[in-house]
Amino acid sequence: VVETFDSSSGESCVYQLKHNAIEQARVVARNIMGEDAVYGGAHAFARAHFFDTHAVSFGKTIKGASCGKNNIEVIERDYGRDYLRILLHNGKIIGGQAIGRCADNIGIFMGAMWRGDDINELRKEWKKVVHIESVYPWIYRRMGLLIGLSALAASSGMEAIERQLILPEANIRSSYKS
Repeated sequence: VVETFDSSSGESCVYQLKHNAIEQARVVARNIMGEDAVYGGAHAFARAHFFDTHAVSFGKTIKGASCGKNNIEVIERDYGRDYLRILLHNGKIIGGQAIGRCADNIGIFMGAMWRGDDINELRKEWKKVVHIESVYPWIYRRMGLLIGLSALAASSGMEAIERQLILPEANIRSSYKS
């Protein structure tokens, strides 16, 4: 067991997970070979399968995020049997949980967390993101649709794209905890 730092918050942590150990070993090996490799930190990740439904959790949970952090925004989308919760701190993703078909898209949010993408910037630029000739990658459109930004661009024909998610209308909740 090695103490390290959390990749999203920079806080000291101990995650006894294989993927973090493999990444640490990769960085050590590259440095031994003379490359300049930097370790980006550890992250929590868990997945489970229950009958025909799967669930995923990554990064911080609400309980973990509320320890020492102010202004936590919780975005939740409830599709009945499918569910998505994303936690933001100052516009940056610090964790999330998903159940069912929403779990199929969790890699988009994990990538955004690792890159440090600013969801507030995505909100601000949403009409440019959804434009048919947008310079933004498709993953930003998908992420925006999943967290409910399609309502911001209802006049841009996004309804057809949102239907491609094959998810019914969601109950959307967004809240701040301070």
